[in-house]
Amino acid sequence: MVQVLFALYLLSMLMSFLVTMVPTFLLMQKLGLVGKFAAVILPKTFAVFGVFFLKQAISAVPDSILEAARLDGCGEWQVLAKIIVPLLKPSIAALR
Repeated sequence: MVQVLFALYLLSMLMSFLVTMVPTFLLMQKLGLVGKFAAVILPKTFAVFGVFFLKQAISAVPDSILEAARLDGCGEWQVLAKIIVPLLKPSIAALR
């Protein structure tokens, strides 16, 4: 199911920016963000390429590292904050 949703999400890369420009503007208008920096930042946060790129980078993290962190007593949020995010810093920098 997750693979199907991800494939549909990737298919949205085929849509032109012009197709999504008006709905994005209307959404930002309803959120009261027109004329603010958040209106520029928020849509780019969920850009399809960025999600795809970070998913690929996360899947490249070896499972043995994650298992070792869990055996050492880390919870899921600690694994994310202390293992995955530091390993993803180069990928996050490459996105911007």
